Amino acid sequence: MNTLRFLFLLLLTTGIVGAQVPTETPARPPAQNPAGPAGKPGAVAEIAAFNAGKILAKLEVEDATLKPLIKGEEITGAPEMVNTWTTIPASLQGLQFTKAAKMTLPLSFKVLTDGVVYMACTSRFRNGGLSGGAWEKEVISEEELLKAGWKKHRALELKDSDEAKGHHVWWVYSRECKAGESFSYRTEKYITPVLLAK
Repeated sequence: MNTLRFLFLLLLTTGIVGAQVPTETPARPPAQNPAGPAGKPGAVAEIAAFNAGKILAKLEVEDATLKPLIKGEEITGAPEMVNTWTTIPASLQGLQFTKAAKMTLPLSFKVLTDGVVYMACTSRFRNGGLSGGAWEKEVISEEELLKAGWKKHRALELKDSDEAKGHHVWWVYSRECKAGESFSYRTEKYITPVLLAK
């Protein structure tokens, strides 16, 4: 099968996690929606802060399709483990995410223009199953991700439908990237990280 590739254009006025909001759709002030996921304060304020004046990168993503970030949308489509989104903070409503062609693939993408990239991955860094196997050599820790220049947005939290494991929690990270940079991330045994897009 040919490698699936797509380009998604991330512009200054439309982009991942709402970069610079168009003037006809003003952002809600924090006072109107002060709580984020699970009642965590400051989610909307943090969204506004980390998106203010940001230019978003154009990306080329391997082996993925773009899907709406809505409750009930499948994150993984493998018959042995179908997960769907169950909890999406108000601050992230209306976004899209990259759905990997196969759930255990690394998230591989190339940056085509300078700008910010937003990525979400489960909190199960270097975990997710029985030990042993080639996957252990491919996965990275959260500490390694942060050392590579990614910033964690602690007020944001997504959840999925894997009730057997008490739901997976997903954290959002961002990074200022340069054109020509390429990345490939695998953070746990089973579930591929996703990019967030407008």
